[in-house]
Amino acid sequence: MKSFSLDHLTGKELGELVAANCASERETRAMLLAHLADVDARQLYRSAGYRSMYGYCVGHLHQDEDELPVLLEAARMAHRFPAIFEAIADGSLNEESVCLLAPCLAPDMSGELLAAATHRTPEEVEALLAARFPELDRRGRL
Repeated sequence: MKSFSLDHLTGKELGELVAANCASERETRAMLLAHLADVDARQLYRSAGYRSMYGYCVGHLHQDEDELPVLLEAARMAHRFPAIFEAIADGSLNEESVCLLAPCLAPDMSGELLAAATHRTPEEVEALLAARFPELDRRGRL
């Protein structure tokens, strides 16, 4: 059985491991988004016996139902705008912010909008969108 006790580590070592694990988790999360986006785009969930990507993620992958809408929306947006994968991997964007940006992303301006949202909290992204797109409601919907 694996031990999760970290008492033997110095504070510096623990800090370095936490930072490395966070970076690894972001990269893994970006890869998960890429895989989910491709399964969704190819409708591979159907051959697994599911009528929807949501059903596949819950029934087959045992994903958290509360987290799933954000995960799938972020995966779909990243499939349309591949720069999102890299932004998730390097920590400059998070999935919730991607979902907030989704209604406003268009090929002609996605780079500029993604750059403006870099390293901002979802609340800051909401404020950014409210300033740039006053016709949107608070959560970025038309």
